[in-house]
Amino acid sequence: MDDLDALLHDAAAADPATRMEFRDRIAAFGSEAIKRLGSWVSDPRLGAFAVRTIERAAAMPGTAAVAKLTLQKADATGRTRDDVVSALSRLRVQARRSASTGSRPGPTGDTKRSRTKDEVFRSLRDLLAENACRRQLMAYSETGLNRNVVGKLLDDINRSEHEQGRPLLSVIVVHKGETMPGEGFFMCARDLGRYQEGQDRAAFVRKEREAVFKAWASEEA
Repeated sequence: MDDLDALLHDAAAADPATRMEFRDRIAAFGSEAIKRLGSWVSDPRLGAFAVRTIERAAAMPGTAAVAKLTLQKADATGRTRDDVVSALSRLRVQARRSASTGSRPGPTGDTKRSRTKDEVFRSLRDLLAENACRRQLMAYSETGLNRNVVGKLLDDINRSEHEQGRPLLSVIVVHKGETMPGEGFFMCARDLGRYQEGQDRAAFVRKEREAVFKAWASEEA
């Protein structure tokens, strides 16, 4: 079994790309991990990782209230503050959905159905963030999701990033063996006012992709 002290020590010492590999193992400690990560949120170097790990830990039974309180009390600044606001918003939505569906199973008895999209959204965004930290592209097939499903989720991620003043994270997702995103990416970018028809697609992708790499490097540095 993992030791929380050792995991926290190793995560703090790790480079940004490697640090994300500790997220789930630390989050598995639930409330204890959340409390220990509270002081990390105000750290410019560790804050983004702490917020994502706290939110992941909040998915465990009985931890949501501790996670919300910890994030509310955190003295975060800059992009980390934006992450805190977004995480709190998602936790509130999940709490409302749990309250309205948790005691009334659907036809199949599945009480988690309404939370599935939020969980998959977070997991996919984290996967993209990990690759962005490493300055790596990834294929749509590597998401492990149905192509129709992943397209909608990537659009949602891009809208969320755009609302926070960040570049479009899904610019790093491409068809296998290629270096350009699919048509859906350009449609989303156009809808958000970041891309215009007739604009040089390759140049736009290079600029947006470099902005993503730079944003996530500074986020985790």
